Amino acid sequence: MNSYFLILKGDNKDFATSEFKTLWNLYLEEDIELKQVQNVLYTFESKQLISNSEVFLKRLTFTNYLGVQLYRGTSFDEFNKLLLEHDFSFIEGKTFGIEQKTFGEGERIPSKELAHPIWDSLKNPKVKLRTPDVLFMNFQLPNSDEFMFTQGIYKNDKEYLGRMPKLRPVAMPYTLKSDMGRAASNLLALKEKSVVLDPFCGIGGILLEAYDLGYQIIGNDISWNDLQYFRQNFKHYFPKAQYSLTCSDSTKRIFAESSIDGIVSDIPYGRSCRKLGVDLYEKFLINAKSYLKPGSRMVIIYANFLEFKELALTHFNEIQEIDQYINKSMTRHILVLENSKN
Repeated sequence: MNSYFLILKGDNKDFATSEFKTLWNLYLEEDIELKQVQNVLYTFESKQLISNSEVFLKRLTFTNYLGVQLYRGTSFDEFNKLLLEHDFSFIEGKTFGIEQKTFGEGERIPSKELAHPIWDSLKNPKVKLRTPDVLFMNFQLPNSDEFMFTQGIYKNDKEYLGRMPKLRPVAMPYTLKSDMGRAASNLLALKEKSVVLDPFCGIGGILLEAYDLGYQIIGNDISWNDLQYFRQNFKHYFPKAQYSLTCSDSTKRIFAESSIDGIVSDIPYGRSCRKLGVDLYEKFLINAKSYLKPGSRMVIIYANFLEFKELALTHFNEIQEIDQYINKSMTRHILVLENSKN
């Protein structure tokens, strides 16, 4: 059994844990239980030993680090002995580095002492403190002698932050942030090449991330102007992207039955919407149920002041709901639904 450690983004741990477990289960077909060790540090057990070549790692949004445990305990002599017996031949010719996390006040074991067993096992050791080829991370908890030494498998480069609303050629007030759109798209539990629809796509914030995840994307919006802005944003980030756009009212039937693998959308609200209220949502839900393949998911992001969930559950089964605090007057709910009701 292998022990893994995660550092998650701390803003919304429910979102982060759900995204990680969804992708792990999707690609490795294994349900895992994440256990909180301290603050944003989590651990879980798995029979599978993975490497940094796993496809799903590139899709993670709210996971900052993933590593496999090499040692956990309080005995530094035992730690040294174990690492000296460990095979580090794969590092030959590569650089390595060690990071330390204390999660609060606490004494750190000097990094040089942690590095000695690895250094001594190599013929030509090369240390690089920033962006090493192989990263090790040591965790020490405050008020504890225990430490956890891990070999890094993944560290998030957060490339998607370059597509945050303020950095796009066109953005609108309250446009969904790229990390939320990306994580919501991952909760669809779909692999690459799946057909994903945003029926209220606007200027394309969510579908930028869905496209980057490898989905075949379809956007629809009632606003022709917004679709022009959609094209501008895509041309800026993905000039050769292939996608499908339609300009239509989402209360109308647009797509063929069972033609869509997943739907993800930040549904409209506010004065700027062309159609509001129960009529819009009811007709949209009926159409969405028709478009989606049986058993497929729909992830809807809606504002706390909308009466949407009760209506949605008359057509779909709820998998989970996650709350995302925005400000004093607004919370966004991420509702994950399954198309399994008759």
